[in-house]
Amino acid sequence: MNHTMIVTKRAASDVHPRGTAMFATRTKKGFLSLMVVAVVAGVVWFVLRPGAEPIPAGQARDLAARVTPMIEQKLTAEWLGGAAGQRVACAVRPFGVEPREGEAETAYVWTLCATLGTEVRSESSVPMAVHLDTGSIEAPSEGGYGEQIERIFPERLHDEATGTELVAGLDAVLEQRILSLDRP
Repeated sequence: MNHTMIVTKRAASDVHPRGTAMFATRTKKGFLSLMVVAVVAGVVWFVLRPGAEPIPAGQARDLAARVTPMIEQKLTAEWLGGAAGQRVACAVRPFGVEPREGEAETAYVWTLCATLGTEVRSESSVPMAVHLDTGSIEAPSEGGYGEQIERIFPERLHDEATGTELVAGLDAVLEQRILSLDRP
């Protein structure tokens, strides 16, 4: 009986606790290695994904200044019918251009627009394609939104056109735009 107890104690003290400790250490190291690999893979994917290339700040500013009045004029006519004292003000954030090199012919932008001079102020946020050469503007509308995104925007810009991250901060830009329109 003593002999069995010694073997049991020995088996319990020599094999099980050390084996568990070694297994736990290996598991922690393996988990940490897996986490490092996952983070590195995520960073590589984000940097190398075939998405939109960032637009240089100066070009984005110029595009926004150019397309904002075009969008406001079109939406004022469409939404308000040109009623006296009513208009639309917009904040615009460019997220792509076509062609990617040289002079832009089409600007892809997120907009946040508000009606002004109306009984109730309404706001709308939508991605748009502004064709600079013709002055035409395309935006997805209700019904078949996904198909419209695919038709209007290049594939490389689909994520940006369907996400809402680019809208963040446009409310402050819109308020600045409204103030600038109120100044004589």
